[in-house]
Amino acid sequence: LAEKAALAYAAEHGMELVTIITTLVVGPFLSTGMPPSMITALALVTGNEAHYSILKQVQFVHLDDLCDAHIFLFEHPAAAGRYVCSSCDTTIHDLAAMLRDRYPEYDIPERFPAGTGIEDDLQMVHMSAKKLQDLGFTFRYTRMEDMYDDAIRTCREKGLIPLAAAGRDDGSASVRAPGERDVTATAGGDVVSAPVRAPGGETDVTIGA
Repeated sequence: LAEKAALAYAAEHGMELVTIITTLVVGPFLSTGMPPSMITALALVTGNEAHYSILKQVQFVHLDDLCDAHIFLFEHPAAAGRYVCSSCDTTIHDLAAMLRDRYPEYDIPERFPAGTGIEDDLQMVHMSAKKLQDLGFTFRYTRMEDMYDDAIRTCREKGLIPLAAAGRDDGSASVRAPGERDVTATAGGDVVSAPVRAPGGETDVTIGA
């Protein structure tokens, strides 16, 4: 309703107004706490069942693409009206399968109990960004794998999610998001391993305290 009123006001007063309708935003973030969109996006990782229904038939956009879209539309002389900003459609079943494959260290559900409203034969619901793309905008991220790798890496670096679910961490240094390196730090005589993005090279980074 607020958007409808704003568009009507702009039309009445000869103002140029552009609105962006974004789907669920996934990717890295700057805040120290987990943004609301990430709480939902990572519900299968954290076991937040209250958010499963939102992921039932879900659409995603990477945070970087959303920021780029704002700048693109602000600068484009022909931009007008509302634009959907979305680059990936999926279902909770396909999302769960992807997360189980890439992150076996987490307890990602394989099935959803009866009564949750999550049927076995869900179909994807598409949100078209054609109007935005017709202006010349190109999404950099169209795979949910890339979006989730960035999101999980950021959450781990900020200590917002564990490196593995309880009982699944065997202490090895293999638990990491794709693209991360192992960092071994010694503090107080103890050796602590954690996955982080180490710059360059294929060797692990060792930090002595």
